[in-house]
Amino acid sequence: MNALTIRRIYAAAGADGERRVLVDRLWPRGIRKDAVDGWAKEIAPSQALHKWYKENPSDFAGFRSRYRGELETNPAAGPFVAQVSQWLQEGPLVLLYARRDEKENNAAVLLEYLQEKLKKETPR
Repeated sequence: MNALTIRRIYAAAGADGERRVLVDRLWPRGIRKDAVDGWAKEIAPSQALHKWYKENPSDFAGFRSRYRGELETNPAAGPFVAQVSQWLQEGPLVLLYARRDEKENNAAVLLEYLQEKLKKETPR
């Protein structure tokens, strides 16, 4: 299986052949739509959770817990996991986010979630 990573959308693009998918609900300023290969806004945190985290930026654990809860009940999550699995068979995948914090962001939580789900579906 190929690499699954996260990167800030404003960072330089990586290696050729990697698929770049934005996982934020809002389109980041100054970024052209042709700069990414896809936009998975349906898998991003809800607007209410985004607002909550903006008001409570020091509570990443609370955000992580709430976002994981949203992912577990999001009807788009299952198909997204399947799509990610398919993309990873084709090449490396980078989940893009706009937040300045490189460690505490929705893509980091989503990466962890996807790694757990993909690990469960991989036969041993």
